[in-house]
Amino acid sequence: MSLWITATCIAGALVSLLLVARRHAPAQRRVTAGVLQLAIWLAAWLLSQPPQLLPAPDAALLDSERLQDGDGLAHTATGPRQAITPALTSRELDALPALAVSGPGLYREDLLALPPVRLRVTGASHEHAAPATAAADGWQPRWPRQLGLGQELALQLQLQLPATLPAETPVKLLDPFGTAVAETTIPASPPPGKVTLADTPRLAGRWEYQLQIGEGPSARREAVPVQVNRGERPQVLLWLAQPGFESAALSRWLQESRVPTRVVTRLAPGIERSRNLNGFDGGNRAPLDPANGFDLLILDSQLWPQLDRRQRQQLRQQASVLWLVGDEAPEGFIDYARANGMTLERDRSAELRAPFGDRETPALGTTSFRPVAVQATDRVLRGAPAGPVDGRDTALYWGRGDADGALGFVFFRNSYRWITAGYGQAFARLWQAVLEPQLAYRGSGAPVTVRQALPRAGHRVTLCSRGFTGAAPLLSAVAGEQRLAGTQSTDGCYAFWPREHGWYELEATAEAAVAPFSLYVFAADAWPAWQRTLKAQSTGQMATARLGPGREAPAPHRPLPRHWLALLLLGLLAISWWGERKLKR
Repeated sequence: MSLWITATCIAGALVSLLLVARRHAPAQRRVTAGVLQLAIWLAAWLLSQPPQLLPAPDAALLDSERLQDGDGLAHTATGPRQAITPALTSRELDALPALAVSGPGLYREDLLALPPVRLRVTGASHEHAAPATAAADGWQPRWPRQLGLGQELALQLQLQLPATLPAETPVKLLDPFGTAVAETTIPASPPPGKVTLADTPRLAGRWEYQLQIGEGPSARREAVPVQVNRGERPQVLLWLAQPGFESAALSRWLQESRVPTRVVTRLAPGIERSRNLNGFDGGNRAPLDPANGFDLLILDSQLWPQLDRRQRQQLRQQASVLWLVGDEAPEGFIDYARANGMTLERDRSAELRAPFGDRETPALGTTSFRPVAVQATDRVLRGAPAGPVDGRDTALYWGRGDADGALGFVFFRNSYRWITAGYGQAFARLWQAVLEPQLAYRGSGAPVTVRQALPRAGHRVTLCSRGFTGAAPLLSAVAGEQRLAGTQSTDGCYAFWPREHGWYELEATAEAAVAPFSLYVFAADAWPAWQRTLKAQSTGQMATARLGPGREAPAPHRPLPRHWLALLLLGLLAISWWGERKLKR
């Protein structure tokens, strides 16, 4: 097409020059008219191919306020580009030094649709602001999504005051039948504030509690779904190389949880102390004897050199093994982890904030090891903020499981300080998050994890499991006829787009060997303050992780706008018309 336009413009210019040369006019006037005709045809040619003369953009703004729910961000990869000001081509966006993000931010899947450009978080005034302040008006609710029958449902609402809610605002927890089972008010203490409500479900099943904020017509209710399981308590072996504060706190928590447990502590070579808790009766059998029927073994890495050949063979017969990795883990233990496909690498220790938003708890100290080559289906528990720290994958727990068992490693060492400081619930949440994936094998298949912290109707929901093999899994609505087939996103992960909120469950297939799994999908407008917090956290993490483009290739210049060239062409045509009019006079 461009060749035809070029040929037409050249032919038109030649014909125009020929007609000008045949005029009966002074030579100066003919030269002026010829130059004008050349300028007209040149402007017409430039209109089809604008020259790149404007300087390259060095900054652009992505206004996340323009990309609210309903814009189709979860369904298209070009949605975030529509809110970039000024509008940039893909090549210009790739070479952009930095992209400023204003407003509440975007979810991780939306930011991944952009090129790897460096992100800057800005405030309402478009000035540089720290990512941590982007969620100053957000909420961060926490509650266990699954419970055993008899366990307490504890809902904690972390919020900023006074911007989020006025002091003394009533807050109630309603059970599935609409009865208020717990209530309190927003405290008037300085920010941040915390609200805790609790109830103990009496029946097993899928339940939808509600959090009511305020009173009267202006009150708002948010869903608090929980699945209550009627399960058996596992039998646990806790075997330690030496007594310590961490092991004492863990054994005390297991005892209070009424888990049948045997605690073996090596006091000296050949001297061990053994205690049976909560009715466990293993007789005089050795700790690693398969006849004990332990569902989970929690072992100290310092025990490895003291295990003989027979004990190490018995260890391979156990279903689930969790290692407490110490700073002085022996090389033989490192070789054992590598032989099981989970390589550990020596690293410097770190102080991490607690996961799940427990910011008031003391920091967790990690041992001098980190995981290497983490797979997509592995369970990794990181401290807050989640994600890489200084380019390194700093983890608190790393586990890998299948339908037959699990192997995991714990890298923190001082969670006992949470007990002494009065944060018993945070201690329980931490160890529950570690033990649940280790015991997931006790179901009928591999465990399933959800990528999104707040699955929403009309948006992408990604489920991952090692048991997803063969045909795509199906997700069906519990209270409807909607059945969704998954679309594979990565190895072992499938994406779904549920249209309605409510409970969903995976349908069992012959190819997918996964454990029974239920999922609650929230309404698209549910928990708006929590959504702002999640967006701000995702944007802050991506702003820290993205390195931006290489600086070797300079950014391309921008072409002249076509309306400028059109105005130039109209002006030249007007001058030509005016000259021809004067000649006819």
